[in-house]
Amino acid sequence: MLKIKNLHSGYENLEVLKGIDLIVKDKEIVSLIGPNGAGKSTILKSIFGIANILSGEIHYNNKKIRKSKTHELISHGISYVPQGRIVFGDLTIEENLEFGGRLLRDKKLVRNRIEEIYLKFPILKKRKNKLAYTLSGGERQLLAISRALISKPELLMLDEPSLGLSPKIQKQIFSIIQDLKKEGISILIVEQNAKKAIEISDKTYLLENGSIALEGGKDIIRNKKIKKVYLGE
Repeated sequence: MLKIKNLHSGYENLEVLKGIDLIVKDKEIVSLIGPNGAGKSTILKSIFGIANILSGEIHYNNKKIRKSKTHELISHGISYVPQGRIVFGDLTIEENLEFGGRLLRDKKLVRNRIEEIYLKFPILKKRKNKLAYTLSGGERQLLAISRALISKPELLMLDEPSLGLSPKIQKQIFSIIQDLKKEGISILIVEQNAKKAIEISDKTYLLENGSIALEGGKDIIRNKKIKKVYLGE
């Protein structure tokens, strides 16, 4: 579904990624782990056209998307949930969800998709008329993910979805991610909880200093480097 080849990118004159090769297959969960500043989030931002791509190629469903604009990427089936549980605090939950369907001309279709979200996550329906800033951290993350789902993505990119959440809420978020995979959505996730990321993923890439230092399936958790540096064992 997604293929990145020899990607070099960063911000202005700063090169962060130094030759990244990465693949996400259909209906897979792929995780990016590694220390802060390794370039994990820059991969997502490069795909979504936010970072400055210096060289390399990004293909999605056999189409080059390196120079695609944000609305084109969304129409191709890619949604992106940035780090920080970003929602529009002064809008209601329902208005936030409506914003997720802003590129869809059929308002009845948007309405139907919002109702689907309410069936999936009843807590959002219960509070649909509340302003988003009144939500807890976990609820804001749920709203941010739900807003991205309104466009019915084939590929959902999540940047640190569990960051700053309690262990109980983290468990709920990871469960939701696994459920989305069962629904046929491919997921590319940047995650600081290395152990949980590996547990739920079909493939994991370890980034260090803008390069991929290690990649593998669930057995990657047995690698000495992963155990010592990222699992504290």
